[in-house]
Amino acid sequence: MLAIPSDDFNQELASAEMGKEFCMLNLALDFPVADPEHVKGVDAHPFYKAVELETGFVARWNFNEILIGPDGQAGRCRAI
Repeated sequence: MLAIPSDDFNQELASAEMGKEFCMLNLALDFPVADPEHVKGVDAHPFYKAVELETGFVARWNFNEILIGPDGQAGRCRAI
């Protein structure tokens, strides 16, 4: 499991480190938190572009789940 923050929804803190600290302390995450990435639009990270091409899923708000199968294919994608 990996958390990938994004400021595409105008909710991130001033720095990646502040965002990671917030997630660890306030959300009790016990898995890695990546640096912020774009998750939608032309600047979306290649991973999110590939998921959109493969499944049609586009993140529309924070807190999404994308499950990747053993074969490397995106499975269930949903907002949570």
